Amino acid sequence: RARRAAEGPAEGGRGEGLGTVDLHKKAVGQKASESLVLEGRDNAGMSIVLDGRPGSPDWDCDEDRLPGGIIAARFLCHRAARVRVARLDDAVGGGAEIDVEGSELKVLRGAVSLLRSRAIGTLHLEWWPPHLTAMGEEPIALLWFLHAMRYEIFAPASWFSAPEGSKAAADTQWAMVVPDQFPWLLQRWGDIVARAVPW
Repeated sequence: RARRAAEGPAEGGRGEGLGTVDLHKKAVGQKASESLVLEGRDNAGMSIVLDGRPGSPDWDCDEDRLPGGIIAARFLCHRAARVRVARLDDAVGGGAEIDVEGSELKVLRGAVSLLRSRAIGTLHLEWWPPHLTAMGEEPIALLWFLHAMRYEIFAPASWFSAPEGSKAAADTQWAMVVPDQFPWLLQRWGDIVARAVPW
């Protein structure tokens, strides 16, 4: 799901100054296509989009694992639904919230034009390294991608004092994460913010 906001986070917090939200019944990804969405078992918010189609050699819900090593038992495979996939470049501008269960880097690869042009000034991302790994991505690559696109990364300030491996509670104070701290960020999960730096 991608949500469009008129403005990004206010200086001291998140969620202030938001404008309207446009909802689109589409998935977002690296390229425009048609794909399948699988609903998470006991958690519809844990839905994922797969590139394969039922009946293809790499997609079999009777197996233990789906493409990318995803554990099939975590999803309602019998409810797979076709979905149109759009590149974020073709769908959104302004600010965006991306929570796509480990496919964040694929979505951002489909938004290179928007990111370069600064049409997306602020990104709110769910940061959960195990999801990225499960989807075949190297979690730190997401951070380096944003850095290469000249986005500053912010994490909840409480992460800097919370025990390793903990999920942060909602936080209204943000601290910048510099590239030397990217490996450290692999031990945290929750929401992060990326804000465009002028070229």
